Amino acid sequence: MIRSRLVPADGGPAHFLARAEALTPYEIQLIGEDALRAGRGARLEIVVSEPTDGGAVGRLQDAFAWLAGRGVEVHVAHS
Repeated sequence: MIRSRLVPADGGPAHFLARAEALTPYEIQLIGEDALRAGRGARLEIVVSEPTDGGAVGRLQDAFAWLAGRGVEVHVAHS
C-alpha cells in the first residue's frame, strides 16, 4: 500500500490530489499521468505505508524518476 499526494505548482494546501491504494503497474501509470497534468513545478509525494523489503523506496524512486525530466519533483519515503 502507498499514499500519494500531488501538489500542483500553483496550488496551495487546498489544491492537491491524494490517493491511498495498492501499487500496481496500472496505478503507477495513473499517478504519472496525473503528475504530468499537474504541470512543471508540481510535487509528487509518495509514502510506502506497509512493511516492505529495503528496496521498495528505491524501486519507487526509479519508477517515477522520469517525471523529473518533465519538471515534477518526486519524494518517496517509508512511514
